[in-house]
Amino acid sequence: MFYIIDRRVMMKYIFPLNEIVMDFYDQLKSVSSGYACFDYEDAGYEAADLIKMDFLLSGRPVEELATIVHKDKAYSAGKARCERLKESIPRQMFEIAVQAAIGSKIITRENGTM
Repeated sequence: MFYIIDRRVMMKYIFPLNEIVMDFYDQLKSVSSGYACFDYEDAGYEAADLIKMDFLLSGRPVEELATIVHKDKAYSAGKARCERLKESIPRQMFEIAVQAAIGSKIITRENGTM
């Protein structure tokens, strides 16, 4: 954190590009009421503990929804995505199970009884 002048601060961080892509810029503008600006440069590649998360609808995997997440954030990312999918699937006359899985292990489930 560097103070450029009395009321301006420059903060320098290293974090994954995925964090930037997933709504970081929009959240930055919202928090700062549009006054903050954002610039980045590539810091190179680093090894990370990443896993593939699959999503299942009514027990069937949907490859188009699969994503790669950090192992520590897998549960929260899976839970959030399942909740969003449950809300966006049109109402049906039967129950639709929306599940997030890592390998063969189901980590979260939302029931779309609509």
